[in-house]
Amino acid sequence: MSKKKLLFVAPTSQLKAGGEISHFELLLAAKKRGYDVWIVIRAFGELARELKKHSIQYRIIPFNYWYDATPYDTESKQNFESILKIQQLITKEKFDCVITNTFNMPWGAIAAAMANVPHIWIAREYPAYNSRYLVGKYNFVKSFSNLIIANSKALAHFMQADYGLKTAYFYSYVTSKNLHSQRNWKKHPVLLALGISSR
Repeated sequence: MSKKKLLFVAPTSQLKAGGEISHFELLLAAKKRGYDVWIVIRAFGELARELKKHSIQYRIIPFNYWYDATPYDTESKQNFESILKIQQLITKEKFDCVITNTFNMPWGAIAAAMANVPHIWIAREYPAYNSRYLVGKYNFVKSFSNLIIANSKALAHFMQADYGLKTAYFYSYVTSKNLHSQRNWKKHPVLLALGISSR
């Protein structure tokens, strides 16, 4: 039996933020479990270098985020071209599923629908503060998802209770390699980013 082929779509080409690192670890875990893993990235960067080290196939297809997309013809044209290129890749390589990491861009979801391939959306953002724009996108997300998976039980519950989005959940990969006890904080400071919820 041939391996199942998964195409991931990444919002960035870096490996700095928690969502980026968690996504990369998800790729490695899928590959370890026997999936044929590919990924679409916006540009060459740190992520591409790590993908090469782990022999993961990638394609560079530039696109805009939802929040920075504007009605100007040049940006609209780029996004339409990106959708077409992703759809062509899905069809040519016969992917079994497309997985979009974060709600920041819809292009993989649209391309999967055009290719008649299942699409999974990974949710990482609460729709507050700089992610408030996502509220207006939830109907689209629901329509273009075979499955929505949040990166915590709390976020899955929030999306289900407040917006009616049936959402599974998993917990993101966390490494303990660089975590240190309080007595070492002067030598090894740790920065924490705390999510704020109204609940």
